[in-house]
Amino acid sequence: YHRDLHLSIRRQRQMCIRDRLSANQEQIFNDFGFIVLRKIFDQKEISIINSEFNSGLNIAEKSMSRAHIRKQLNWSNLKPEYPFLSALLEDDRFTSIAKQILGDDFIGSYSNSNSFSSKVTEWHPDISVRDYDWKGIKFGFYLENTSGSTGALRLIPGSHKSPFHEQIGKLKFKENIVDDKHEGFTVPDIPAFYAESEPGDVVLFDNHTWHASWGGGDNRKLCSIGYFANPKNKDQENSATKISQELSGVAEKFPLTIISDNWIDGGKDNPERKRWVESLIKYGFIKNN
Repeated sequence: YHRDLHLSIRRQRQMCIRDRLSANQEQIFNDFGFIVLRKIFDQKEISIINSEFNSGLNIAEKSMSRAHIRKQLNWSNLKPEYPFLSALLEDDRFTSIAKQILGDDFIGSYSNSNSFSSKVTEWHPDISVRDYDWKGIKFGFYLENTSGSTGALRLIPGSHKSPFHEQIGKLKFKENIVDDKHEGFTVPDIPAFYAESEPGDVVLFDNHTWHASWGGGDNRKLCSIGYFANPKNKDQENSATKISQELSGVAEKFPLTIISDNWIDGGKDNPERKRWVESLIKYGFIKNN
């Protein structure tokens, strides 16, 4: 039912949604490392997203403990239980922009949900080292209103570029310091852009962009979708393998982030997904048992 409704909504919206960034939007993304896209989802879609999220949350709360300073739960939506959120990875609204930024040979790598019950998400990029051979993006969307003091994503403009990216990495952030002799910088100490949003809005950002959040209550709901450029040479292949190894620890903390066999097997009748799955297996993002 959700799948049919999803396709119906897409047909209705194809004429009114810009499925590519405008020239100005693309320049903002390239120069600053992020952009906020408004009203990507309508109310019917938001209702479905909330329903599927809550189903996943119920399973996650029974299966694992909240981890890290973020008090986070994290699970994959690439499962038959979440047909709408799973289908978003192949939705034109996201794949067209991924193609625009990453080129024709891009790979859809995940569609995840997250629940946070801490007031803080520490400053971090999505990969630990500025790697010129890696090009990846994330779309993130909260399921409730957010502001600078209630958990909105905070991003440091231009922090996806060298040498600024590395300069930020040298700062001592309080959330990462074990030595009590140095106070360190808290999340709100750092000047940043607050990507305040309403349900339906989406934040697009480069994997190298430093981001964080501050404030908000329990169970802040965030969904995310990720893509990367398929490696074209040995250096890029080595970077992809290294990053998949970095991410392998996530599955240990959050076992529900493992992509389902059902989604993987769906590539047999879906040429684009088949290409994605082959790349994800090749570089270790999916473990080929």
